Amino acid sequence: MPGWGAPVVLVWDHHCSHTARWVSRELADRAWLSVVHLPKYAPDLNPVETLWAHLKARLANQAFRSVGELEKVLRSHLRSVQQQPRLLRGFIRSVGLDPCPIPSNT
Repeated sequence: MPGWGAPVVLVWDHHCSHTARWVSRELADRAWLSVVHLPKYAPDLNPVETLWAHLKARLANQAFRSVGELEKVLRSHLRSVQQQPRLLRGFIRSVGLDPCPIPSNT
């Protein structure tokens, strides 16, 4: 197990890259990793969908001169989200999950 001090749970949708045989073989070799696959179409269970909705609202009604400009603005918004733990926990709570399932030792 990596030095994270707790088992890791990976929640994935059913994208073909997540369900490929070679991925399954790789994951099977990692006893410390549990994988939970979401149903085939379940955006209401995926906190990333809430993040994308948040970002789309921030980017709505803006015109970008290039893909590079869009990327720059998107990266800026993502950095802003990273620096707001309460917002991140809100995305996780929005789908009914506990953002802190493992009690802290500190």
